[in-house]
Amino acid sequence: MLVLCYHRVTPALADPWGLCVTPEHFAEQMAVLRRDTQPLPLLELAAAAARNDGPARAVAVTFDDGYIDNLTAAAPVLARHAIPATVFVATGYVASAREFWWDIVQDVFLARDTLPATLTLDLDGTTRTWTLAPDERLDRAAAERVRGWRAGEPPPTARHAVYLDVWGRLRPLAEEARMVAIDRLVAWADTCGPARNDTDAGRSANRAMTPGELAAIAGSGLVALGAHTVTHPLLASLTAADQTREIADSRATLAALTGRPVTTLAYPYGDHDAGTRAAAQAAGITVACAGGTRSVTPASDPLCVPRCGVDDWDGAAFARHLEAWFRS
Repeated sequence: MLVLCYHRVTPALADPWGLCVTPEHFAEQMAVLRRDTQPLPLLELAAAAARNDGPARAVAVTFDDGYIDNLTAAAPVLARHAIPATVFVATGYVASAREFWWDIVQDVFLARDTLPATLTLDLDGTTRTWTLAPDERLDRAAAERVRGWRAGEPPPTARHAVYLDVWGRLRPLAEEARMVAIDRLVAWADTCGPARNDTDAGRSANRAMTPGELAAIAGSGLVALGAHTVTHPLLASLTAADQTREIADSRATLAALTGRPVTTLAYPYGDHDAGTRAAAQAAGITVACAGGTRSVTPASDPLCVPRCGVDDWDGAAFARHLEAWFRS
């Protein structure tokens, strides 16, 4: 049994974290799932795994964060193939004009032709300075040449190296401190002009679903909503009370939107420890998803269900990865 992890169904010129699958490839992947596997809702798969009586080639599809393209691009394909899915929603971004913080940072560094030569940021009381090559450009043609770069690989330019460092320093900050730093980062970048729009939809394609859109996707009958916290923090770095609050508040918001109980969770960044799992259970979660790139077995902890991250593969490559994961 497998649980698959998606984030977005959209084209992207830069995708350092492998979050985007094109609509064409997503359609091919869902056709493979319908042909070669037994798609199940996440809760049903987890229960079958615990009982050790489910289909060996059962697969659950999940999405993290709650992007609008889950509704506009993914949901119609899921419906066409009758494939159930769970969308884990970071509820603090719902109905917000602000994009997810990681998209803003990517926009600053990887979607602008030029940037100022020096960046100075106050990050939670510590001042940091970075120097960029003053003549380095990343126009659309240059971005196209490095579009396949992933964050786990050596940075192809000095700008990519600074992007990784800034991203890594922003991630553990508290939400308020992080957004203050990001506002300053955007103001710094805007001195050289606005970002490119690398898709026809522009920056608005990066937004989260609104309350009405979440209700619509949940009302389809195929898609369930799951908690993904409020502010998408590194949960294990928080106090037990703050972890429980992040999970419980996300869960309550989604239950109020849909009128249905919410008992599933995906840990942001896959980050969790024993205290996080206890906080999830205290908040009413029965199944929580992490990382791991391995199959789900009767021995799998329901509060630490492994998921396999899906990249932008065509149908044939996706089928090969499925077989490898099933063998794991």
